[in-house]
Amino acid sequence: MSGAYLVLSGVAKRFRDHAVIQGLDLTVAKGEFVSLLGPSGCGKTTLLRMIAGLVACDEGRIEVGGVDLTRMPAHRRNVGVVFQNYALFPHLNVRDNVAFGLRAQGKPTSEVDAAVAHCLELVRLDGLGARPVGALSGGQQQRVALARALATRPRVLLLDESLSALDRKLRDTMRIELRRILRIEQITAIFVTHDQEEALVMSDRVAVMNAGRIEQFDRPDAVYARPATPFVLDFVGQSCSIEGRVASRRDRQMAVETPYGALIADGDFQVGESVLIGVRPENVRLVDGAMPSHAADNVIRALPADPVFLGSRRMIHFQCKGADRLLAELPGEERSAMDTDQPVSLCWPVERTLAYRRDAPG
Repeated sequence: MSGAYLVLSGVAKRFRDHAVIQGLDLTVAKGEFVSLLGPSGCGKTTLLRMIAGLVACDEGRIEVGGVDLTRMPAHRRNVGVVFQNYALFPHLNVRDNVAFGLRAQGKPTSEVDAAVAHCLELVRLDGLGARPVGALSGGQQQRVALARALATRPRVLLLDESLSALDRKLRDTMRIELRRILRIEQITAIFVTHDQEEALVMSDRVAVMNAGRIEQFDRPDAVYARPATPFVLDFVGQSCSIEGRVASRRDRQMAVETPYGALIADGDFQVGESVLIGVRPENVRLVDGAMPSHAADNVIRALPADPVFLGSRRMIHFQCKGADRLLAELPGEERSAMDTDQPVSLCWPVERTLAYRRDAPG
């Protein structure tokens, strides 16, 4: 990956009185795999369609490789799209589906045949070229749609929830397969999904979207470990959240008064400010009440409410006050004998404690 390749500058889109995309900026490197992650209605599919030229920008500019695509019609952009329903041609066989775009461009037969053979081998469907697409499984149809999009060597490949129609096990397999193919072909790709696990597994970087804006654009590990806003904390992965107020501060650390007692967090908020304390549940441990707490830990007492078995892990939910949320993630084989009528001690490292202004966007 190198340099700025796909550049969106101040792009905006309104449908009647509703602003779907609001002055959005995004820069993607050549060969980078970026996921647009967010809930339904956040604008991620509209943004994808704007890049493809299927929806016009009201404002802003879209460039790929230094070429301004903003007002260029979709058929001249050479942007590949894999739709959620694949949009294969049912009256054509596998080979002719993959060849469709090349033939529409008027490429010579020898070039078409070579490109189709390469793409079918790439998606591991060589030998199935003569088969009707209706006779293929869902995973095979997804591969055909990908091969068709790759055959024209697009400037950018756009994927719109293209794994969502597959069953869980096949979807997990195709995540790795798709990443392998794009790395081999060195294709710049934008992938739209509302599945956070999918985005974290597949992407070089993730853009978390909310209400037509990007709340955070970073590596998957950074998005998960250091969410930039309360929305990202809540949307990406499980999280504990506790409301409180800054009681005191010293240098970069502050003491936050909460319904469960004082908690320590890094932050530069002022005394008296309302804040939200967050922590990932895998960082929360159950401790014996008689054990002395480590000085670098936050410790609270809470009443267990609902243990949930999830195979390799067990999630323990705790009773909370108001909008607070408390949970701890334990190994699945660890069976706690806790009494749900008695509070237990929870602790986590101060360095893993996140703090946000309560009135922050999102």
